[in-house]
Order: sequence, then structure tokens, then C-alpha cells
Amino acid sequence: MIRIQCSRRLWLAWLLILCVWPCRGATQASASLQEDEVRRIRELYTRTNEAIRSAVAKKSGEDQTLYCNEVVTNRYDGAWRAVGNYSRREVFWYTDQPEFARYENLPEESVLVKVEIKETAAVRSVAEEYLFDTGDLVFYYRRTKAGETAPWEERLYFQDKKMIRRLGEPTGEGFEPSDPAKVLVRAAKLQKFFLSSFD
Repeated sequence: MIRIQCSRRLWLAWLLILCVWPCRGATQASASLQEDEVRRIRELYTRTNEAIRSAVAKKSGEDQTLYCNEVVTNRYDGAWRAVGNYSRREVFWYTDQPEFARYENLPEESVLVKVEIKETAAVRSVAEEYLFDTGDLVFYYRRTKAGETAPWEERLYFQDKKMIRRLGEPTGEGFEPSDPAKVLVRAAKLQKFFLSSFD
């Protein structure tokens, strides 16, 4: 009887080791892949910002790698009802006209690489960035400042339309973390708006 119980316990122990150990390795491999993807996104972000700085410095020229469209709301800061001062600026950075992406068998939105948004309403200011890679949102950044409170920042990394990392947690009254699903929806709306500007 003791022998049977020992062998059952030993069998259960081996079963546990065989089931749990591979999962542990898969989790480590998954974390390593996510780390590699975050590193790749950070490199893309750096290269994109360098190209933006270069485009701004050149202002014109044939060797331009990025183009810029801008939408400004309330350009001359007129007072808005129940808000006071309000302004919003959306900057769309892209590599080519969307119709040319079709000739390369790419989706039209693949030309959009970054959207920068700056909004001020009364004493609150929000800066957002959406970074795209061949049409997919890969990074979202938000910085919010309200009145005299300390600003807070948030960074969301995406892969295959799923958030893989969040950095920064909001603190203070009125600050809430961004919902990744809503960020993806807003990014898709920005892409759609960008494409509509070429119709």
C-alpha cells in the first residue's frame, strides 16, 4: 500500500514538473519576445523623431523623407463657451501620398507614421503621440498637466492590436489610465481622418 502511494505521489510530482516547467519556459520566452518588440518600437520611435527633426530643419527639398499635414482648431485662441481658452493641434507625419501605397500592395494607412496632438482647455493641457508601423499602432504616449499639479505621463506599447506593456500610472484626482481598446479606436479614427484629407 505504501509503495502504491509513493509511486502515485512520484507520478504526480513528475506530471507537475512536466506540465509546469515548459509553461515557465514559454512565459520566459514570451517575456523575452515582448522585450525585443518594445526595444524595436523604441528604435522606430527614435528614427521617426530624427526624421521629423530633419524634415522640420529642411522645410523643403527633394530629399524629404517625411511630409506633414496639420489641423488646427481655434487657431487664434478665441474664448470658448464654458471653457475659456481652448486650442487643439493635430500633426500628421507620413512618408508618401496614400494612393501610392496601393501600387506597392500596401494598405493606404501604411504611409502614416506618427500623429502628434496638443490640446489646451482652460488650465489642462494634454499632449499625445501615436506611432504607427505599416498601418498598425505600436506606441501611444500621453502627458497630462492640470493647473498646478505635477504632470503625469503614460506610455503604451502594442503588438498585433494588443497592449504588451504600460509604463506610467496616473496619480491625483481626475487622472485615469488610458483604456488600450479606446486608444486603438482613436488611432483608427485618426488614420481614417488622415486618409479622408486626400479624397
